[in-house]
Amino acid sequence: MQQFIRHLVLTLGFALLTLGILAWQTINFDLSGLLSFTVNGSIHPIIPTALGLGIIPATLWEILLQQFKDDNGS
Repeated sequence: MQQFIRHLVLTLGFALLTLGILAWQTINFDLSGLLSFTVNGSIHPIIPTALGLGIIPATLWEILLQQFKDDNGS
């Protein structure tokens, strides 16, 4: 069950990253609204991009550590 949850979190990270990059492209990669965290009343696309980039490495590390433990019988 833990492995399933880790894979769901990994999927969430990639979804956030993709959503952020696609939304950021629609505003032509503009950083002008970043200080207020909003663009046209919604959150700035760099926020989900940063969250996705933060979630992915940590989750991959957890999956790899669990795989290492399983392979070595720890």
